[in-house]
Amino acid sequence: MAADTHSNYAFDAFQTQLKTLCLNEFPCGPGQWRETVPSTAPKNVKSNSKVESQFSITLKDFGANHEKTETLQEYVGSAKSPWSLDYSWSQEAKPLRELAVKSPWLIDDNFVLSYFKTLRIVNKNVTEIDENLMRFKNLEELTLSCNLISRINSNNLPDNLKVLEVCANQVSDLSALCEKPPRLIHLGLGYNKLNVLGDYLTAQYWPQLLSLDLSNNNLSDILDVVQKLSTLPKMRNLVLQGNPLSLIPGYRGYTVDCLRKLSVLDDIMISADERHYFKGLARRREHILDEAKVKLTVTYIKGLPMPEELKNPEEQPEFPVIERKYFVQFMFLEDSTLRTFADHVGHDDSQEMAELSGLKSERTEHSDIGDTELSGVEQVEKSVVFTEAPDILHTIDHRAQVAPSVLSDIEEKKKEEEEDKAGEPKKIKVSPVDSAKLSWAEELECNWTKAVVRDDLLALRDFFKQGMQIAVMEEVTLSYPIIQEETEDGSVPNTKSSGKEKGDDKKKKKEPQQEMKRNPPTYTTLATWHVPLAEFLEGEYSYQGVFSKGNIEIASTVKTMDIDQGRK
Repeated sequence: MAADTHSNYAFDAFQTQLKTLCLNEFPCGPGQWRETVPSTAPKNVKSNSKVESQFSITLKDFGANHEKTETLQEYVGSAKSPWSLDYSWSQEAKPLRELAVKSPWLIDDNFVLSYFKTLRIVNKNVTEIDENLMRFKNLEELTLSCNLISRINSNNLPDNLKVLEVCANQVSDLSALCEKPPRLIHLGLGYNKLNVLGDYLTAQYWPQLLSLDLSNNNLSDILDVVQKLSTLPKMRNLVLQGNPLSLIPGYRGYTVDCLRKLSVLDDIMISADERHYFKGLARRREHILDEAKVKLTVTYIKGLPMPEELKNPEEQPEFPVIERKYFVQFMFLEDSTLRTFADHVGHDDSQEMAELSGLKSERTEHSDIGDTELSGVEQVEKSVVFTEAPDILHTIDHRAQVAPSVLSDIEEKKKEEEEDKAGEPKKIKVSPVDSAKLSWAEELECNWTKAVVRDDLLALRDFFKQGMQIAVMEEVTLSYPIIQEETEDGSVPNTKSSGKEKGDDKKKKKEPQQEMKRNPPTYTTLATWHVPLAEFLEGEYSYQGVFSKGNIEIASTVKTMDIDQGRK
């Protein structure tokens, strides 16, 4: 399909909206339905004719050919009128239409363009800000959200513009906006494709800026972003939520401490207590890491079906020995770093900084905790043992594949580049994070928690948008006895112990158990759920839920929460 090179101009979209007002059609304009007032009439004549048009002409005298001005005004102003329109695209749309009823002789192109102070051109497939917008001499607020604009040409913006909203477009570069920047007090750039700010959002271009919306872009470097924004002398309101950098531990604290004049961050007022609490984080930039920490917790699982070997143990054969384990599996974002972590982390400055932010500094923590510990994330262990994937050979594809080789990595990168050029969304790679494996019980008290760390913040942001799959899994391992065979020197194993079979019970207990050969485990998915996590991008720090399946009242409880909740 060939790319559409046709440009949709913002001014053309405005003219389309203006036509909906029907300024020259009934009940507006100088039509047959009203007494015509000449535009050159003197003031006293105009006032007299206005009185005559309102009171001397009635439906009783002239039938349906004429309407009183009061009635025409009611047609325009009443919400229940069949001539009522949508005026949401401008605050001046309704007053302008009412004026077209009262004084239609004033309506011309120059008057209309100078009348508008606010203008909303939303979801009109606009691709270009054209020079005709300069004709709005008094325009102060311009909203161009939900369009297809990739370049904001400031040369075509009105000189008196104070508020500019270009949210939900395709803006990835701000250089054109800074060629002739208007003296804005608010700039909205949320839901675009900004990866870096460069030097375009500094005091050099925006000395009057009070409010800035950069939400839901692709900004990941918190140090660079905050350093550039700190040069804006009058900024009081800032929105950064939805960016990958907002997932960093200590994001809010570091931003609040760096931007001392800020009053509102992410639509939340900055209190004096909060500012005092985060005091000093700005001087510890070396400890602000581009990584996010998420804690996964499973409290209990209940309602699992009883295994057949437990229902009728006497009817089961002696071999194979069946071992069943149950666990919860989180399909979490794959860790692309493949780092090797230390086994022990001491009490250092980075941990102190994390405690100030209400966060743990470990990359991956695995521990069994009670219900009382779940409520307080600030309980940090000084020594942490980092766990790795269990030494289990999986026979079904419920786990992620082993890390690809260098060649396959290169091939995957090439595929990703091709997908980017084609405009296709990237596939989010996930890998399982398993809870502790427990034997069957009517109610499994898991009390399991694990903190996972990911430093691909952009991928993590997209993963939260997509949500997470969780499942209750059953692991079955079959064990068979090893057939005793003579060794190479002709001796038979365990012959010495076989001569003591007639001993007492205590001696029998000391005998070595029969060697068993364990087959690779097989896995069965008992239940699955999809967990929405988009709230994490809107400032939430925890998600907690009880999940059930089938006819069982409560099948399992899985609680996932961002480790940031300890600060809150």
